[in-house]
Amino acid sequence: MPAPTESSLIDRVDNADRPVGVVSRGQVFALAVPFRVVHIFVFNRKGELLLQQLGKNRRRNPLRWGSSVAGYLHSGEDYVDAAKRRLAEELNLRTPLMKFGATVMIDQGCRKFITLYTTVATRPRILEPDHIEKVQFWPISKIEQRLSSAPGDFTETFRHVFRFYQSTSAIAE
Repeated sequence: MPAPTESSLIDRVDNADRPVGVVSRGQVFALAVPFRVVHIFVFNRKGELLLQQLGKNRRRNPLRWGSSVAGYLHSGEDYVDAAKRRLAEELNLRTPLMKFGATVMIDQGCRKFITLYTTVATRPRILEPDHIEKVQFWPISKIEQRLSSAPGDFTETFRHVFRFYQSTSAIAE
């Protein structure tokens, strides 16, 4: 099943992340409805995080760095199935996923429910070259430095999810 298009139906959810209807993906921001997305952080064996530079022709965030993989859930799809689907569609990976946690942010006036998964892989292959400009493994310290010096190089959602990842990881230590 391919990634949702502007006309694809996705679940509209309530403030507790329960489906209450459907909406076309292209109308989410215009209608300011709550919706669901999945993010995946792909690490290599050295603990570096794979970042994706979004394609130059993307409507939102062209050439900004973001999560290894991210995507909307199809209507009726659960988070883990969406994560597996997008991991395979974007990077040709079928590695085991571990649920890290869930967070919520406001994105252009919409409540966005985000579930983050992690995995380990070494050889991602870009399968959506119009969607992804390039991918690159970054040491966590380099991401932190770049976020401090040039936060606009990253998508707003990645900045939120990365802070969530760091703060939750720190609590677990």
